[in-house]
Amino acid sequence: MSLKEKCPVLQFADLGDERGKLVVIEGAKSIPFDIKRVFYIYGSDDSVVRGQHANRDSEFVLINVAGTSKVRITDGTEEIIIELNKPMMGVYIPRMIWKDMYEFSSDSVLLVLASTHYEGQEYIRDYDQYLVEMGRPCPPVSLCIPTNGVSEWVFPVLDSIYEQGVSNDQFEVVVTDNGSNEEFKKQIIEYATKHENLIYTETNAPMFLNEIEAYKRAKGKLIKFVNHRTKLLPGTLERLIHYATTKEEEKPILYFSNGELKLPSKENTYDSFDAFVRALSYWSSWSTGMTIWKEDFDRLGYEDVAYNELFPHTTVLFHERDRKSYIIDDSVIFDELPQGQKPKGDYDLFHAFGVEYPGIITDLCRDGDITAETCSKVLDDNLDFVSGLYYHFVLRKEYCSYRLDGLEKMYGIYYSKGQLKRGVMRKARRKVGL
Repeated sequence: MSLKEKCPVLQFADLGDERGKLVVIEGAKSIPFDIKRVFYIYGSDDSVVRGQHANRDSEFVLINVAGTSKVRITDGTEEIIIELNKPMMGVYIPRMIWKDMYEFSSDSVLLVLASTHYEGQEYIRDYDQYLVEMGRPCPPVSLCIPTNGVSEWVFPVLDSIYEQGVSNDQFEVVVTDNGSNEEFKKQIIEYATKHENLIYTETNAPMFLNEIEAYKRAKGKLIKFVNHRTKLLPGTLERLIHYATTKEEEKPILYFSNGELKLPSKENTYDSFDAFVRALSYWSSWSTGMTIWKEDFDRLGYEDVAYNELFPHTTVLFHERDRKSYIIDDSVIFDELPQGQKPKGDYDLFHAFGVEYPGIITDLCRDGDITAETCSKVLDDNLDFVSGLYYHFVLRKEYCSYRLDGLEKMYGIYYSKGQLKRGVMRKARRKVGL
């Protein structure tokens, strides 16, 4: 039986007349159980997620008697999303089905009918435990792909994952979509029907915070960010699974630099947070290298964390500052698809890399977690990167999908106009081989 068959949408008759609407719900008649408990949820907003549990004994019917909300339902294998937007409809949720309620409208009143009186011990609030009880243990690896719905990028990336030849029980793919491309939504839902370990969810997270929404839904022991336009090279998934299964007890902080750092070996280990940040340099701003153990992310307490909106991955990457081991894997594991003329993001490039990111690094120094020498090195390296942005997008006027109007406002915070000019001159001399 499919999940849709297990959790049918119920339609209730409207018995009203010219005086108004009237809906009657009778236990064991209109719904599949006798009603023992009634409660309702109101005053939540579109940033709140309720539920987040399964029940061993209770059955439920959920009805939005006012406003709207969405219900994400899964049995650990399939996942469906139901939009509750009419007081004459509801969704039946049987025992041992995981549920999340979210995207509440401001006027939402979600009525819940339950088959049992409240008993806290029958609630399963840990998804890993739920999977164990359902006989579906967590896979070693979760591949998280946040996207705004660019089909030309996402589907080649997905194909590169499933062409790795790895058994589906060794990994899952989590796609979170904060875009408005309806055609993409149809395509990805169809794609997911062919891959039981692909979880697709729509979110309303702004821009890069969609990455965090993907992490929240990941259930693998090791969570790997996958940029929606970077294909996995053959053998990459096996390499990630190897880390997940051989490093689980030690749990080193991991970052995959894709050969960009030109480090001495493929796997480079550091025994301090300071050395790790120094070796990463400004590449720590690159979310594509991001990797985190699920246990570490859960400990982060993601619901209450203030994530940096432009570089949310740094909030996660820099959270564990006392780990005994840090690893930068400099193997080439990704192949980036050409961007073409498609917009990548609506934010100001010079504010992001000339103000926001230097502020993140400076805060690490102020907190005493990296040395002044490391801070200075990363800021100097980042200046060279920002100079390159100026050279390509301002001087040469190459195509750029980002805004550039923050240049003047950038000066005097971390970098002066003179520093940038000197950096651009160095960049230009290197280009011509001087």
